[in-house]
Amino acid sequence: MNGLRACADPQGGWHQVLDHAESWLETSATGMITYGMARGVNEGWLDASFAETALKAWKALQSKVTPEGDLLDVCGSTDTGDLKYYLNRPRLQGDLHGFGSYLLAGAEIVRLQSKQKPIK
Repeated sequence: MNGLRACADPQGGWHQVLDHAESWLETSATGMITYGMARGVNEGWLDASFAETALKAWKALQSKVTPEGDLLDVCGSTDTGDLKYYLNRPRLQGDLHGFGSYLLAGAEIVRLQSKQKPIK
């Protein structure tokens, strides 16, 4: 988790290729990482310093929700490939696997916020 925290984008999310800032901010991975961090803090597996990162990531995820409740910038199922392949992956809207990580992250953030002051 320290490694993931170190490569988080200043906006709070994670890039489609984690260690390449030129790649786009990806929604499903951000959701999964947010879920993992928030769950880790909630269960006492991670120290409380990770809460700030998880809350910031949740805020970044909110920017990927359309007014209609759809999710933007989800990477579809991925095959193996080189960096160019990953950098050129399409940004999907409404891809179903993005919703699962988003909902799991949201549930853990609700638990986390019930213990802390919400992020502004």
